[in-house]
Amino acid sequence: GEGFSFERFPAIDLKLDVGKLYAAYGMVLQGVKGSIVCSVNRCGSADFVSMGGKALAFSIKPEGKNRRISATSEDAGGLLRALGILESMEGGTLSLTGQFDDAKGGSELAGALNIHDYTLKNAPVLAKLLSLASITGFLDTLSGNGIAFKKLTVPFTLRDDVITIKDGKTFGSAIGLTADGTITFPSTQLNLEGTIVPSYTLNNVVGKVPLLGNILMGGEGQGVFAANYPLSEDEFETGRLPKVLEPHRAKLRSEERRVGK
Repeated sequence: GEGFSFERFPAIDLKLDVGKLYAAYGMVLQGVKGSIVCSVNRCGSADFVSMGGKALAFSIKPEGKNRRISATSEDAGGLLRALGILESMEGGTLSLTGQFDDAKGGSELAGALNIHDYTLKNAPVLAKLLSLASITGFLDTLSGNGIAFKKLTVPFTLRDDVITIKDGKTFGSAIGLTADGTITFPSTQLNLEGTIVPSYTLNNVVGKVPLLGNILMGGEGQGVFAANYPLSEDEFETGRLPKVLEPHRAKLRSEERRVGK
């Protein structure tokens, strides 16, 4: 009940070759083979695959004085639920790559997470942001069939139990978001800021029409419909966000407005 922590890996030396492995939240892995060797709080090597059903692969391999990590999954939502990281995602294909800098104390991990074709359902944080930004048209969709996203890209560093995100972005036909900041585990404490872009496809199309785009977008790096947001644990709990939200032509860095690329 304490939540997921990157610092609580037990010492383990395990080899697997099983037909089925039952994980949390009903996730079932089939055709599981692999091995993992971890000392307390540090995994030196891992090579794990599940080939039956929706495939999953995970590896940590020495690379010079450092270690390289990679993971792929054909069920991103199921994997994140099973790990206790996120319960509101369904579907999606996931890939993660990164490198541990073992020369630094704490073995900082720098990497990138990419997820394609996923849906968010009953996501409290997103619902709160949409409500506070007066973008309420999506709330019924979020609590019903969910909001579909085409792509999520999150460059990150992980040190101790703190993930630092820079230039994170996700988009679908209905909405786009950017994010920078930190997520602290195991409490999943948020300290993020970014931009919500509803009607993402409309923004993207309008911005590509030379004359109309310049008039409506207000110049390079701006959006017709957008809202900047900050999000910390205190602000989220108390709802003290409207003062800072700007539901008008919010300035976006040019690369953020092109989150679909």
